[in-house]
Amino acid sequence: MDAGICKALLFGSPVYFPNYKVPFLLKEAGLSFGGNFMIPDVIKPYDGTGGFEEMCRKSFVNDASSSYVQNDTLFLKISQYLKQYPVDGAVCHVLKGQIEYDFEMERFERLFAKYDIPVIRMETDYNNQDVEQLRLRVEAFAEILRQRDKKQRRSYGDAES
Repeated sequence: MDAGICKALLFGSPVYFPNYKVPFLLKEAGLSFGGNFMIPDVIKPYDGTGGFEEMCRKSFVNDASSSYVQNDTLFLKISQYLKQYPVDGAVCHVLKGQIEYDFEMERFERLFAKYDIPVIRMETDYNNQDVEQLRLRVEAFAEILRQRDKKQRRSYGDAES
């Protein structure tokens, strides 16, 4: 990892126009994207074989949308990602009213704690009135990640001596 550049995994409510402020705020704070789980996989089309149950299974096997209170697909994808790629922090984006992500937060917090990854939950809506509050929170989170990175590099350097 480059000194001072920390990778944040982004998940939760989808970010799209006009509520695209979260990715821009992360970039402004000097965070790069270690993973983006905001957009679910394209649902694989049903080919007409296997009956109704098979149609349902094939249609939703890759769906990581917020439609499920216990989103096993999203949890599995993020778990697999963390095993393969380094991430310094996690950002959970929640649009006001999409409480499904709040039901899942405890499970994701336990997952990130297992990997010693700090997580921040950011609740937003579609207006820009909260952008300065969010900016302060994102900058503080980025600074925490940078300080952790410096401490880990120092510890690593001490271990080599």
